[in-house]
Amino acid sequence: GWRFWEVGNEVYGAWESDRHGAWGSGLAGNAHDPVTYATNAAAFISKMKAVDPQIQVGVPVVLGGLDGGKTPDDFCMAVCTPSQAVPSRAGGSHYGWNPVVLFRLSQYGARPDFLAFHYYPQQPGTENDALLLADSAAWPLWASELREQISGYWAAADGSSIGLAATEINSVTGNPGKQTTGLVN
Repeated sequence: GWRFWEVGNEVYGAWESDRHGAWGSGLAGNAHDPVTYATNAAAFISKMKAVDPQIQVGVPVVLGGLDGGKTPDDFCMAVCTPSQAVPSRAGGSHYGWNPVVLFRLSQYGARPDFLAFHYYPQQPGTENDALLLADSAAWPLWASELREQISGYWAAADGSSIGLAATEINSVTGNPGKQTTGLVN
């Protein structure tokens, strides 16, 4: 009866627990690493779809950087390395979280149903209604950027049916003020 699943929560970020590669964990790979994530996500997607082909499975992506993945984004700079670079259909090779995850999942034949992103435009204590409302103008740019990355790094046939989902969004990441419960949010 559960239709939507997301594989991991902000697993690219050092603030999330990831025991891959830790001594005694029994988990191979490296923590917060896009190759390790894609390898495990592919297995998860395959097993979940075998149980229920109707479910929708999403993978986390990063909105930061907006350079098409040409450089590692702010979140995976410590683990995204040039040795992980993947080819872009537009030429060159890139090694940010999104390019590596999309390309590897495509290679493994594990098509996600949607890309899941999280967004918090303001920092606690700096809430501003006018800025929050103005921020909504960026959503079409982000959708376009993610679509560009899907078409650039999804090595399988057609990735146009991969959806986009904002699965976590709020005005601030924590310590919310009155704006969080206001209509502007």
